[in-house]
Amino acid sequence: MAALQGCLFAEDLSDPAPVIWEANFKFHLTLMDAAANPLLKAMTWPVFTVLRTRYLRDRAPADFWLQVLADHRRILAAVAAGDGEAAARAMRTHIDRLRPVYRMMVGEGSRDG
Repeated sequence: MAALQGCLFAEDLSDPAPVIWEANFKFHLTLMDAAANPLLKAMTWPVFTVLRTRYLRDRAPADFWLQVLADHRRILAAVAAGDGEAAARAMRTHIDRLRPVYRMMVGEGSRDG
């Protein structure tokens, strides 16, 4: 639990994008390690590799990161409570909320030119 808690980034978003991304990535890796499911990690690693490039190049909006933080807190609370079903629901909701930002980034490409 302490490892997951340590992966939450600052709500003020004063950290640069790479720091926020790495905290987000570490949260998911820590969850996967706790689940002891190597197949899940093997399937997810390439996705995170592609997403990292997109997020750092195209800059997800600040409100997106605040939603990610709120989602991670809900997931963490469910895990801390030992409620696997609530954790799974929170993770599905989290992934559903990410989809529009993924689509925006893929559709628009880089905003810098």
